[in-house]
Amino acid sequence: MSYIPFSQRLGYTEIPTTIIRESLPENVMNSIQNIFCELWNKYSASLEIYKLLNSQFDRYYLNHRIGRAYSITPFSYIDNDELEWYEKIDVIEWTLQFLYSNFNESDKSKLKHCISELNKEFSRHRYGYRIVKVYFVETTSEDEINCINRAIDETNTNVATHLRQAICSITPSNQAPDYRNSIKESISAVGSYLRDNFGGTTLGEAIKNLKKKKPNLINRFILEAIEKLYTYTNQPDTGIRHELLSQDYVPDHSDALFMLIQASSLVNYLTNKFALSDE
Repeated sequence: MSYIPFSQRLGYTEIPTTIIRESLPENVMNSIQNIFCELWNKYSASLEIYKLLNSQFDRYYLNHRIGRAYSITPFSYIDNDELEWYEKIDVIEWTLQFLYSNFNESDKSKLKHCISELNKEFSRHRYGYRIVKVYFVETTSEDEINCINRAIDETNTNVATHLRQAICSITPSNQAPDYRNSIKESISAVGSYLRDNFGGTTLGEAIKNLKKKKPNLINRFILEAIEKLYTYTNQPDTGIRHELLSQDYVPDHSDALFMLIQASSLVNYLTNKFALSDE
């Protein structure tokens, strides 16, 4: 429900317009805790996995000794005021990753629903991040999120791995984001997809093979656009795919996010085109 309070409707207080970034305010943290609570209580996710989660968090995240009487769970740990905001996001991502890896298909579906609901809460609170799979990404666009999710879900393991790594390199919990590596992983996802379908050792060779095998499948200007994106990643002033030879151009977050979204869009586009051509 979208509700504008009386005080804002009549101009007594300002309507907030600032997007919240580089923090984890209490209202957002409460939404995160509420969604996890609903996962177990409302949607009845596996209690056995819940118990395993707590013991594994204690052993492998906090690195405590086995058998010692600790009662720290991920959900209590992130309430620690001494943690930086990005350290709390680390814990949330670790928890989501663990659940996604250990849940059965039914519980995974519940988890996906909870993540979707949580992203709605982020939007309501004007939070500048959304969860894509199990990672926080600096975006507020539902279309972008759906695009990346689909590219990961509907392609092979290699393509999905490249896209996940592209996300990991720029997640807000990472205080040393690697924009160059993120861009490299994104274009590698496109190259991996094309090579899997048309062979070749590089993206360029795969496109040449595509033109020979299915010359009328994809418009030549779109293929040229893909080649130009690949060419951009090979330039000596970006240091993306080869050693850095100059500092004339330094990729930033906007470049990395652009490439992640474009790579995901291209993978989805190519998937659609190949499916139609096989009908």
